[in-house]
Amino acid sequence: MFLTGFRNLIVLLVLAAVLPLGAAWLHMAASEKTRTEASSMDWISNAVLLRRDDFKHAIEGASQFAMTMAMVGDHERYFRDPSCSKKLADLKAAFPAYANFTFIEANGDITCSATPLPGKANIADIISFRLALVSAAPQIGPPEQGPVAKSKMIIPVAIGLKNAEGKSTGVFAASVDLSAYLAESTATAQPMNIVYTFWSDEGVILARSPDIEGLAGKSQADAPIFQMMNQGALRSGTARLAGPDGVEKIYAFTRFEDQAARFWITAGVPAAELLGPSQRSYQIALTLFSLALLAGVGTAWIFSETAILKPLRRLHDLASSFAQGERLARVGKNRRRHGNSRHRHRL
Repeated sequence: MFLTGFRNLIVLLVLAAVLPLGAAWLHMAASEKTRTEASSMDWISNAVLLRRDDFKHAIEGASQFAMTMAMVGDHERYFRDPSCSKKLADLKAAFPAYANFTFIEANGDITCSATPLPGKANIADIISFRLALVSAAPQIGPPEQGPVAKSKMIIPVAIGLKNAEGKSTGVFAASVDLSAYLAESTATAQPMNIVYTFWSDEGVILARSPDIEGLAGKSQADAPIFQMMNQGALRSGTARLAGPDGVEKIYAFTRFEDQAARFWITAGVPAAELLGPSQRSYQIALTLFSLALLAGVGTAWIFSETAILKPLRRLHDLASSFAQGERLARVGKNRRRHGNSRHRHRL
């Protein structure tokens, strides 16, 4: 019993030496993992806020462009000229982020368009057009399907035109193509596999880049990230949720609002890509600590058994033999020889 307790004491001493060092190592690995996760959240939050601010600048640019076109001298003759559509088409070619440039008569008929008209088009029911007729400032409309380029989701920016007498003569509109904007603004190499998405308040994906799954224009109202944005009170934040493709992602989201243009912007990165390195480092540290602990305990057990306890047992047996009158008892290599001498002595 005493020897077993002695062995356990040695094992406990080894544990007392290994555990604090291992715990400190694991604590450092866990702290590094936590710092990496926090910095990753900050990084993706900044990414989505930068995208929101950049789009705001794009809308401001469209407003400035509309005001410039409104200052064209004798714009009635310019926009009603038969070559107007060609001039606007040449202008649009220099600005790929725009879906269309149009001149709309006061009754809503489009008479000049950078994008060829499929037929007669009237947009008298569009809110940005109606507001532009009665306002001197550019009017930003809500996200909508283009009235001419119907395959595109746009943000219209319209400004009312007046003649020298101050009479309204129509409206000039510059439509920002959401998909083209995202494609152009993310054309440079992006860090990691980050995906930017514009969401309508109804859960329709207005634009997405890159859009490998072809989700632009489709409803994803049941997506976890949209459910969280739509039902929560936060206007910006982060979340760790499954994406439309089923892969767990780290999301950052924010709200864009400028007049009637209101929608959500998200940036998503696969969680394994963003947090994988720190998680792997922590798992490696945990595995190495477990192996070191097992090796230390195993070594202590074997060492105490072979180098300490086994000789002590022999000494214990020798002492017992002496106590019983066995004066010739021995331990070690001479034990067998002295044992034979003892038998001869008895004979």
